[in-house]
Amino acid sequence: MRTIEMYENAPNGSTLEVRVTPKGEPFTVNAQFSTSGDVPDATWPDADLRPGPKKQVLSHGKAYMAEFKLAFMGQATATIATQIRKKNGDLYSTPKVWEVAGDKGDTELRVLIVRTEA
Repeated sequence: MRTIEMYENAPNGSTLEVRVTPKGEPFTVNAQFSTSGDVPDATWPDADLRPGPKKQVLSHGKAYMAEFKLAFMGQATATIATQIRKKNGDLYSTPKVWEVAGDKGDTELRVLIVRTEA
């Protein structure tokens, strides 16, 4: 899996869902969530992402970016799973999943970009 993943043409009013597992393993994660202006930028802390899901409603004609920063305090594998649900609850597109392994002192970055339909 690549370090950058993207969803294109996500439906207006759909919801981005993010979760990081497993809880209790020796790593921390946070995400810097940035938008093209419809909601304030925010930092999503470990407690919101593990076990998750952290949810964010998406508006039409916008771009969103989540930068996931992982810091390992011992050997572990983190799983970052993202998906988008349409208003009716159906999945949009294919979920994106990263398996990120690290050792004590390692840091990793993964980026998700979402662009919604115009």
